[in-house]
Amino acid sequence: MGESKKQEEINQLLYKYASEGKTVVRLKGGDPYVFGRGEEECAYLVEKGICCEVVPGVSSAFAVPAYAGIPVTSRWMSSGVTVLTAVRSTGEVIDLDYVPKKGTLVILMGVHVADRLKEQLLKVRPAGEPVAVIENGTLPGQRVFVSTLEKLDVVVRENKVRAPAIFIVGEVVKLRSALTR
Repeated sequence: MGESKKQEEINQLLYKYASEGKTVVRLKGGDPYVFGRGEEECAYLVEKGICCEVVPGVSSAFAVPAYAGIPVTSRWMSSGVTVLTAVRSTGEVIDLDYVPKKGTLVILMGVHVADRLKEQLLKVRPAGEPVAVIENGTLPGQRVFVSTLEKLDVVVRENKVRAPAIFIVGEVVKLRSALTR
């Protein structure tokens, strides 16, 4: 992987090469409009008169649970799915008061705030609700841990879970045992 750059620097590089008449491809994993900051890059270019075309991939919010044997919806258990980022751009854990009381939650970028996230989730969901923690989803080193909401932070800490990882909260997590070997 290449070195990490700040978003403003990325925007400027995209503009620099595009304004020179070059065809520029900004390759991102998944869907660049699902917490991928693709809208920032596109808006920056369009504001400067550069056309921007987005070719989305499959978001990790859907690909990772599926690969781990967890459907995000099920006609018997969950008729909806909500995709969330665990933290705001300021670094604060998100306020979960607005999330549905039922259905599947897919939470991205929450490993480093698992303890605080758990406390927020317990305000809106039952302690015994099933949770899956999926680290390195779809990769050869993928690890999946199934537990309950009340133990989310313990699972992350005891298994030394590192990013990238996502959390799946909801009854659909129970289906994993019937869908994987």
